[in-house]
Amino acid sequence: MNGSNNAGGKINLSGTYGLGLEMDPWAYEARGRNRGIEIGRQEGYSSGISVGNDEGLISGIGIGADIAWNEANAIIDQLKDDFNEERNDGNKAAVALNALRETVETLIKENPKAASHIRKVFIKNYKKEVVESVRDGFIKIPLHSDPSFMRTSPKMFEFIISAL
Repeated sequence: MNGSNNAGGKINLSGTYGLGLEMDPWAYEARGRNRGIEIGRQEGYSSGISVGNDEGLISGIGIGADIAWNEANAIIDQLKDDFNEERNDGNKAAVALNALRETVETLIKENPKAASHIRKVFIKNYKKEVVESVRDGFIKIPLHSDPSFMRTSPKMFEFIISAL
């Protein structure tokens, strides 16, 4: 050490050489300020992460709910469109069936001699279609036994009953 008071070698926070065990008041203040800044940063960082995570989670839940809601509405709209298309197809078949029924009724009225033959052909074809349709699960019961068919298609129901 050569008789010098330079145990630590470099100047310390107190402005002296050595270990700096005794510091001036400003050095303690500087150390405290630096430690306070460090603690403040850590707490701010932790708090920021916590708030950010909470806000992100809440925002993510909201976004996810919106996405699910939109997807559900899209599915509902698609089901409505499919149902409307099927109903439209059914209506088309009903229009054609009604025209066919009116044609057969007109033929029976205009050709009384052919009426029994027309009814026999209709009954033969009707019974064949009913047997196949019930067997294949297309309908549950024959149309002439179905109260729902009687309500929804009263003219065709009446025509079938009169032919049977």
